[in-house]
Amino acid sequence: MKPQHKLVSSLIEMDLQSITTEEFGELWVNYEIEVKKKVQCSIQQCDKLAEKLSKSWSIDIVQVIGQEFIAFDPYQPAVLIHVYLMPLDQQFELTIRAKNDVNEITQFLSKRNIK
Repeated sequence: MKPQHKLVSSLIEMDLQSITTEEFGELWVNYEIEVKKKVQCSIQQCDKLAEKLSKSWSIDIVQVIGQEFIAFDPYQPAVLIHVYLMPLDQQFELTIRAKNDVNEITQFLSKRNIK
């Protein structure tokens, strides 16, 4: 097994409650399947959006950075989430990456009624 794949596997197996931004970044570059969506949103502050989505989508926020945040689904650890808030456009760009299969992303979106 390549060292890079070994790192990804070990991070998946660990308790993702304690994932760091650096660990998220290591996983992000290795998760090659990606889907982007634009979602309407009236929230103007990224920390407020992160808080709302954390509760309504049952995701864990890793870090809020300016108008962006990174997160993961603790029930679907092979899915990583990046959100970029565009308050002037009243929307956010949702980027989801999956490790193995686009169906992981489809499941994530469908559970949250995102088309």
